[in-house]
Amino acid sequence: MEKSGIPETLMPEVLENLKNAFGDHLESLVLYGSAATGDYRPGKSDINLLAVLSGAGTALLDRALPLVKSWRKNRVAVPLFLTEEEIRSSLDVFPLEFLTMRRHHVLVAGRDVLGGLVFRKEDVRSQCERDLRGKLILLRTGFLDSEGREKDLRNLMGESITAFLSLFQGLLFLKDLEIPPTKRDVLEKTAEAFSLNGKVFSRCLDIREGKGLPEGENVREVFMGYMREIEALCIRLDTLQCP
Repeated sequence: MEKSGIPETLMPEVLENLKNAFGDHLESLVLYGSAATGDYRPGKSDINLLAVLSGAGTALLDRALPLVKSWRKNRVAVPLFLTEEEIRSSLDVFPLEFLTMRRHHVLVAGRDVLGGLVFRKEDVRSQCERDLRGKLILLRTGFLDSEGREKDLRNLMGESITAFLSLFQGLLFLKDLEIPPTKRDVLEKTAEAFSLNGKVFSRCLDIREGKGLPEGENVREVFMGYMREIEALCIRLDTLQCP
């Protein structure tokens, strides 16, 4: 936990509170997201948790209500409360989310319910294509809504690239390629695997990380290039033959 930058006493405190609230109905507690990858930034990043309950435990959710205020004070996002059966039955609907969680998680207590999850390529592909085309529509709409304002375009690039990162990991999974540990490497490897111009994705991540564009680069042109690469990716995914 120390490597992630999370205060050393926070997880034991959260675990104790949840145990007091749910007792034996709390089967597992898992840390996921930026805090489990080393990207955690104290005071800026949220702490994401998955609390796995027994079937009967979900009926006791009101016991967590008194804990919400302290969670928010410590930037702990309200945990995902799921049963193990709900997780397994959701893999065909939300494979990308659970694929990302499986890759980057830290077991705080109980059984590791994520490590052994198995995903079907047809489910991953279906969500990738659906999400990719949906995000392309949102990029076009956001571009027009911005009326060309540079600040709005920067915000849109910085916010959207995070959502694409999860999707890109799914695309690498479809090609049986090893998924790199860092965000920038995921972007670069996806661009290489699908013959895309990875520079525009790197520019979006630079903006997300608070860096400026190189001198001489026009925000609107970078954004237009961003949309073109996503359009090309949609076409390549549509014809992708999975191994």
